[in-house]
Amino acid sequence: MTGLFGVEGKFSLGVYTEADKIAKQYPCVKVYKRRWVNSRAVYETAKANYKRDKLPIFLIGHSLGANEAVKIAHWLKADGIPVATVFAYDPTPFVWCIPSNVKTAIGWRGTLLFNLGKGQIRACPGSKAAIEDHPMAVPHVLIDDDPGVHRLTTKHIGEVLHMLKE
Repeated sequence: MTGLFGVEGKFSLGVYTEADKIAKQYPCVKVYKRRWVNSRAVYETAKANYKRDKLPIFLIGHSLGANEAVKIAHWLKADGIPVATVFAYDPTPFVWCIPSNVKTAIGWRGTLLFNLGKGQIRACPGSKAAIEDHPMAVPHVLIDDDPGVHRLTTKHIGEVLHMLKE
């Protein structure tokens, strides 16, 4: 999910670029490109797809979109639906904690002085989610386009899918 200004503001488009790469490399993964304000629709779609296909859910967001991805994970927890991974590309400091239905959460946060994001993901009490925190000296508006961020995102999804085949 994109951040505050989304597609109209040409903001967070790296999330869409990564979604396209994932769809091309892993055709079994259903990809939905949405703005942060469409989190309820993302939740409903993820819930319906999981109930039908039982495929892993990956949530990816930048800025407010990252915050909303974590919120969706909470909503899915209330339904007893697991989330394979939440990828948080520089969430705001008000990001929710990672709930217990999430297996892995990987976050990147900008560390520059006047960066907009800087939100650090953390597990909720009782959650055993594996948390990776990657501080980066990259501007908030560029972190979602970072090739290293994309590489790790795509690699992790591939690893999860590979484990399912075994």
